[in-house]
Amino acid sequence: MFRCAVVIILGLALAVSAQSLLEQEENFFGIPGLVSLSTGWFMSKSDSTDPGFRYPVDMELLKLAPTDYRLVILDAYPPHFFTFRIDQQFGLRLGSIDCSGDAPDTCAYAIAMCPMQHDTFFDPQTDRIAVAFQYGAAFGIYKFDRRTGKFDLERSFTNIEITKPVGIFWAFDDFFVSDEVTQFIFRMDNQGNTISYYGGQGSSWEDSYYWVSDIAGYVDVSGKAHLYTTDASLLRVDHLIAYEQKADITLYSQVGSTSQDTMGFHVHEPAVIPQIGVLAFNRYLERFYFWHSLDSLNTASRTDEQWAIGTAVPVHVRETGGRLIVVSLDSVQGAWALYSFGVDNVIFDNPQPLPSDHWTTAISPVYITEAYHVTSGTELTIDAGVQVYFAQGASMTVDSGGILTVNGTQQNRVYFEAMDSTEIWAGIKVVGGQLVIDWARIKNTAPAAIWTDDPSGSAVPVQISNCNIEGDGIWLTGSPTLTQSVIHTTITDDQGTEGLY
Repeated sequence: MFRCAVVIILGLALAVSAQSLLEQEENFFGIPGLVSLSTGWFMSKSDSTDPGFRYPVDMELLKLAPTDYRLVILDAYPPHFFTFRIDQQFGLRLGSIDCSGDAPDTCAYAIAMCPMQHDTFFDPQTDRIAVAFQYGAAFGIYKFDRRTGKFDLERSFTNIEITKPVGIFWAFDDFFVSDEVTQFIFRMDNQGNTISYYGGQGSSWEDSYYWVSDIAGYVDVSGKAHLYTTDASLLRVDHLIAYEQKADITLYSQVGSTSQDTMGFHVHEPAVIPQIGVLAFNRYLERFYFWHSLDSLNTASRTDEQWAIGTAVPVHVRETGGRLIVVSLDSVQGAWALYSFGVDNVIFDNPQPLPSDHWTTAISPVYITEAYHVTSGTELTIDAGVQVYFAQGASMTVDSGGILTVNGTQQNRVYFEAMDSTEIWAGIKVVGGQLVIDWARIKNTAPAAIWTDDPSGSAVPVQISNCNIEGDGIWLTGSPTLTQSVIHTTITDDQGTEGLY
């Protein structure tokens, strides 16, 4: 599992590559209209003076499904999460953001997090997020609620040997934690018991640490964990390895300063770019170093690039979704901002955009996390067999001039349901548009499964056939005897209102 990261970078390559190492995305994380995620963005979207995050320290991408990604930013103090639900039609909106997550008692200042994730997609039932807290030296395990978008503290634990954790990575149901006081890389089980450790405080260039950093990594196809950390004072990057069936952590390769680093070579926080290489940066010189390998760092070529975004100063780097994210702090205004960059033209891992004209089984299941609109002049066709799941309170609206055609069959119905059986979504609303729906099942809705609402009072063409509706029924207004029909359709388990109105 790749460690997610947040990084901001721009400039000209100084060493190996003749072209730019880092290319800033026109839209942050591929989200239309969002250059950066910043305190300024929060201020512009809100009538209040709330700047949003106070001190963003980490970032993860939770992939719940091909069409349902959530960005999670960890704020240091007070410790909590900002969870961003990406609206696939309208990008990112203030209403798409949930803030949650209490710290364990007596703990403060969250510093790093990692997913305890068993597969490509994050399963809220079995997967968790782990957070390391610097003050209190504790760890919290959080459960994600897909319905609310919030995190709940499930349990917490401590390790008496760890004094000030600065990084955390999860593999094999174990945690790998870098500690800034003891300068050890600890391996511990998920109850906080030490299994093994590597390093320790010292001045030896080869096998001890003086200023250890965050830890990043991945597990390869053979089941071997590759871990990367940096030492700012001893001027090096370490590549460690660990195995599931072996307790120890061993050094695989390391690389340090060279004769070209005449202006100083301090490396802070590694970021692992999937299948590409390892990146670290120099906070003092605002320079980024990239080793074009994930294997033997001491033989890998290196490309350097200078940071060049105004008065923004890079503070943290992370990898997430196949790009580099930089967390920066404006040295003049004191405002935080996150920028996203491609590294060596790596393929970005974006949420699948929803086509506006045709949904096929190739993108099924489709997850609707916000109010979805079939807009004027748009005709959306949904093929047989497509499953559409809605978040709590989400809806689908056919606007005036829009057309929604649902082409299910008796063997392959189209399913419209809530993401969870305990949730309620707001149904399909037709506002002056046109709806033709055949062979569909609709569940878990309120106030109605299908309803018309045209303030102009004009005719609203609706044809419903061969459907099964469980829960609230159908409300039709706007020339029902002229332009609307309901045939071969059953409505069951009505919630105390009209089955057909």
